[in-house]
Amino acid sequence: MIRERGGPAPAGLPGPEALERVGSDWLRVGGALCVTLKVASWPREVSPGWLTPLLKLGVAVDLALHVEPEAPEAAVAHLRRQFTRMRTTQISAEDGGDLPDPRVEASADDAQRMHAAIGRDVTRSAQVGLYLTVWADTPEALQTAAARVRARASSMLLELRPTSFRPKSGWLSTQPLCLDLLGGRRRFDTAPLAATLPLSTGEVRSDPGGSFAGLNLSTGTPVFVDRFALDAHRPNFNKLSVAGSGRGKSFESKHEAISLLLEGVDVLIVDPENEYLRLADALGGTVLRLGVDGARVNPLELAEAGQSSAVTEQALFVGSLVATLTGPLSATGRAQLDTAILATYRAAGISADPATHDRTPPVLADLLGCLESAGAGDLATRLGPWVSGAYRGLFSGQTTVAAEGRLVVYALGDLPEEEEALMAAGILLAAQGIWRAVARGPRRRRVVILDEAWKITGASQAAGVVLQRLVRRLAKGARKYLAGINAVTQDLEEFLETPLGRTVLNNSAIRWLPGQEAQALPLVARTFGLTEADARFLRTAARGQGLLVFGRQRVRLGVVATPGEHRLCTSDPEELAVLERQDLGEEVDAALEAFFRVLSAASRHLDADILPEVATGPALILLVAEIEGLVARRSPIGLGISYRVVELTGDRLAGRAAASLELRRRRQVLDPTGAGPARGHTAESWAETATYNLRRLGGTWKVTGIA
Repeated sequence: MIRERGGPAPAGLPGPEALERVGSDWLRVGGALCVTLKVASWPREVSPGWLTPLLKLGVAVDLALHVEPEAPEAAVAHLRRQFTRMRTTQISAEDGGDLPDPRVEASADDAQRMHAAIGRDVTRSAQVGLYLTVWADTPEALQTAAARVRARASSMLLELRPTSFRPKSGWLSTQPLCLDLLGGRRRFDTAPLAATLPLSTGEVRSDPGGSFAGLNLSTGTPVFVDRFALDAHRPNFNKLSVAGSGRGKSFESKHEAISLLLEGVDVLIVDPENEYLRLADALGGTVLRLGVDGARVNPLELAEAGQSSAVTEQALFVGSLVATLTGPLSATGRAQLDTAILATYRAAGISADPATHDRTPPVLADLLGCLESAGAGDLATRLGPWVSGAYRGLFSGQTTVAAEGRLVVYALGDLPEEEEALMAAGILLAAQGIWRAVARGPRRRRVVILDEAWKITGASQAAGVVLQRLVRRLAKGARKYLAGINAVTQDLEEFLETPLGRTVLNNSAIRWLPGQEAQALPLVARTFGLTEADARFLRTAARGQGLLVFGRQRVRLGVVATPGEHRLCTSDPEELAVLERQDLGEEVDAALEAFFRVLSAASRHLDADILPEVATGPALILLVAEIEGLVARRSPIGLGISYRVVELTGDRLAGRAAASLELRRRRQVLDPTGAGPARGHTAESWAETATYNLRRLGGTWKVTGIA
């Protein structure tokens, strides 16, 4: 066993910290084992792409092909000597009465043929060396992987042998250093060399400049897909994902959202189950969390302020929203509603004149008042609960969060599913906001993710119409709108029963099919025209694996993510519970530490500017009072406080937490001038418990109350 250490690699030259020879053939490079194989015997004839099978074994392998062009004069002279040797060997065998050696005859024929072709300037020759380095984590895995590679090569009449006692030279020969330290060369003419190059898996070609989709399960190579590449087989930017629950649809969708954001693409998400909140929180996205306290949307706010048609467009939308909340309207009721909406805008001083569009818009309560004044009592009664009743929270004032930024999430998971009208209204608000951004906003690349699309289309007929119009326009005018839709659904049959579902299916150039349940597979296979081999693969595919179809290409893909991405993409309830508690604990602990640090420091010197950074509301009042009391008394006693979290509850994404603490106070004797450090402390200390309530305001956790 030989071990070499060289310290860190020079700047700009990546390399392992150590190399260790294991036995005569293997090398440990960093934490991985490898063995390099060289060619001992070549096949006599090859076909285009003949090396492809070695790259499709599912084994980690580095394949290096060294090509050195050869001068025609040197090649002809060498071939002449080779032919003479072969011919002499044949004559000696014939004189001795032996049978001719077929290998010698083949070598002589090859030398004669290549000599004539090069001499006539029909072809050129090159010295070619082929080496393969096989990788694994354990000795057993490496032995198995190397055996698979050698067996597959043997079936191609290519004999591979390990570089015994030269593993370091073999490893270096397969690195992108243009070093051939083994010298295992063979002369090729242009025909077999052309059949050898380029090295390709033969399965799928990535889009130049595309976002990372995952790894090709057959070869382990990364696959990149450009959502905005148009050709004869990809006429739009839409994508459809279909699989049952727990198969990794949402994980793949979140993973793609991260990749798209890195590529400069805006992402808009309709999230019926609040699955994208962690992602938006980590990436600085905007979340419209409908259904929580304080989250309000004013449907009468002009979406296209500054346009002469803004009031008319918004009035039509408000009419659809009210009809969704109150149920179907008669012709008379719809006429009364339209009249009342326009009257509401007039009362607020807003008209078709763009100069009036910067005025404060009316709210739904103002519309209710106009309905009552116009004598539309029945309609006003039906709209009343949404203005002043139990469900008034969503529409009780001006909009609190604007749908702005590169990542916008319409989170609907807090809306009660049993109240179908409210859920439908939330979906309609999201659909209208997305339509406004895509069709009316500045032209830039966008992807709209409809998670659990079957639930979205089934909840709101009005929203379904808006989204269907969006899909059709994106399908027909992809270049104009520069936007595409990701429809993610687990119930293909129910999804296809809706007009929107059929529209998405017929206008999706990209399809992602994760592993399928046995009972759902026949419908999926018929709908997407899967072969028997593809159907078998989907039946046994693990979570996160599936079939990606884009253009005329199909690839068996595995979605992979970094540990950081996994934390943001996972939807596993148990894993999420652990991550949420861990994140909440870290953030609350940092906020409490800052609070007590300020309290202890301020007992010596009151810095009023820093206090609002750690506390607000009643807690800020108590903090100021306690510190001012110490300062007013000019007490030589300072506060040294330590704490231990006994119990922590809360919702990190909602920005609320309550921490039960055990406190220990240590009284410090201070320098009377307040300029020097503490001179010591008394031994007296005691424990007490208290509950600290915290809120996250503007991205910062602050103490709001102490009980």
